[in-house]
Amino acid sequence: MVIVNSVVLVQGDLGRLQTDVALLLGAYGGGSMLVALGVPRLLDAVSDRVLMLAGGSLSRSSSRPPLG
Repeated sequence: MVIVNSVVLVQGDLGRLQTDVALLLGAYGGGSMLVALGVPRLLDAVSDRVLMLAGGSLSRSSSRPPLG
């Protein structure tokens, strides 16, 4: 979903270039890597339930309604 929606949103709705899509996908991948490397250390400090609730809350608060 990220790959397809990103291309549609960045190029279609925002009218940006292909290089902007590449930068967006790179940032998304970099963020995923940071989370994948950081979660094991966080799980040593807090329970998995607390971490999942915090992640869900953060994800929900950063979402926005669709464009259009």
